[in-house]
Amino acid sequence: MTAVGVLLNDDDLAACDTWADLRTEHWQVATRETNYDENLYGVKGELALAKALQIDFVGYDIIREVDRRGDVGEYQVKATLHKDGHLIFQQQHRMGVQTVLAIVGANKVKLAGWLHFDTAKTIVASGTGRKEWRNDQQDTMTWWLPQHALEGMEWLPIVYGPEVVKL
Repeated sequence: MTAVGVLLNDDDLAACDTWADLRTEHWQVATRETNYDENLYGVKGELALAKALQIDFVGYDIIREVDRRGDVGEYQVKATLHKDGHLIFQQQHRMGVQTVLAIVGANKVKLAGWLHFDTAKTIVASGTGRKEWRNDQQDTMTWWLPQHALEGMEWLPIVYGPEVVKL
């Protein structure tokens, strides 16, 4: 499985900071408010995928989540600060959407791999990863997929360059 490394330059980081502020001030996720740190690492992951796919990206808009095709084009992004982080799906996640796991650092993001939710459920049912109930946020069932169980980024139309490299 191929992962992708993306370097966020100073302009990218300044844009992420602005977008995280706007998201914190104006967005609410489902049943809870978001916080700046969560919004910052989320938007860094989204921008990294947009750079890797060369998709125009603006990290803040007024489109409702339910009306949005994906976080970046047709793709969903799940971001984490944990180097060994899992791709976590919640029961309300949309089926059939390619979801990318972004491992976020200060100015570097590892795009670790991707899956569809329906495939994730099958993988967990076969014994890889885990399924658990989470009451800490939204009282929801979740499916946790380790990085080794994800599809490689080579299956997506990545455009490599000085700030986007194979890992």
